[in-house]
Amino acid sequence: MKDEDFDLLDAHFNGLLTPEESQALLLRSQTDKELAVELALREKMERFLRSQKEKLALSDNLDTIGNDYFQEETEKIEPAMKAEINWHRRIMAAAAMVVLLVAAWFVMRPEPISYQQFAQHEPLHFSVRGEADVLVTEAEKAFNAGDYGRALLALDKLLAIKPDNGTARLYKGICQLELHQPEVARTTLQPLAEGRSALRADAMWYIALGFLQENNLQQCKTTLQQLKSGDAHFEEALQLLKKL
Repeated sequence: MKDEDFDLLDAHFNGLLTPEESQALLLRSQTDKELAVELALREKMERFLRSQKEKLALSDNLDTIGNDYFQEETEKIEPAMKAEINWHRRIMAAAAMVVLLVAAWFVMRPEPISYQQFAQHEPLHFSVRGEADVLVTEAEKAFNAGDYGRALLALDKLLAIKPDNGTARLYKGICQLELHQPEVARTTLQPLAEGRSALRADAMWYIALGFLQENNLQQCKTTLQQLKSGDAHFEEALQLLKKL
């Protein structure tokens, strides 16, 4: 496109053309591809500026300058006004670039890794009941309702009676994680992780999630790598390792 065409577009969007001239410009854009592309881009820029309330301020400024530099019956634009319009063009181009950069950032930014993404807990259910049935029931109801504080109290009481109950210890550690106590949770879960019970892998998984909660990604990764194929949470561990 020629400089004259850019000036013509500037005049069109600043209301400096007569209705007949604007109509002629629109008709020409139907056969001139370059003009049509530029016209569409300018329309998008104008909508952006209006949404930011900048268009109104610029229009008022141009109207004021126009009283000094334009004559009602002339079709020529004075040099000073051309400079102002070119400045307007640069403002619109900069605004469009900001929009594109912000949009690209939202599309391309990496998804943040968080504890909440991977902390999907199995419902608490004790397979063996006995003398502490009331505490077992209370712990199950509270945990499964997401009331981790009340569940932790019930599990503590249960472990005081049955200190070797692995399920109670595991879910106590989970409650502590949910209450944002990852360091305390590690102390609770470590005996299970170092043992040979069926809950070993579960404990290691939640210890890794505790490190993730603290944003200690290296320790999280090291712990996850101790899980082996066939272990509980092995597939979830692979997914998390890919994101670290």
